[in-house]
Amino acid sequence: MQPKSEADAPLGELLTQLSAQTSRLVRDEMRLAQKEFTESAKHAGAGAGLLSGAGIAALFGLAGYVFTKARYPMLPILLGVILGPLLERAIRRSLIISQGDVGIFFSSAISVVVFGAAIVLFVYGVIWPAVKSAMGKRAQEA
Repeated sequence: MQPKSEADAPLGELLTQLSAQTSRLVRDEMRLAQKEFTESAKHAGAGAGLLSGAGIAALFGLAGYVFTKARYPMLPILLGVILGPLLERAIRRSLIISQGDVGIFFSSAISVVVFGAAIVLFVYGVIWPAVKSAMGKRAQEA
């Protein structure tokens, strides 16, 4: 025979219902807290990403300002930043293909000419101005 209302239910059945409802309530609250935490973490992550992006932009802006004030040309720096990772990947692939042998970079005439041109440009752009200024200082001392 079923009781007609919860007021007529025996104490044991009421305690069983209370235990089941309490555990369901705790599980639901834990799921809700987990979803709220996930949402707040997403917002915090987006905020941190925006802040770090702004910091990097400010750092590059400061570097650009310093280089401009020091009269460094910006084009070679920009080319180095853009083309550097591409060149690194290509060199790594070449070394993997050749199993670590650097002779692959000197195996064709074109690569030898390009490498020679790079050395000439380095000497002309970096070493020659340093030698020239040293010679000018030495001439002033004499």
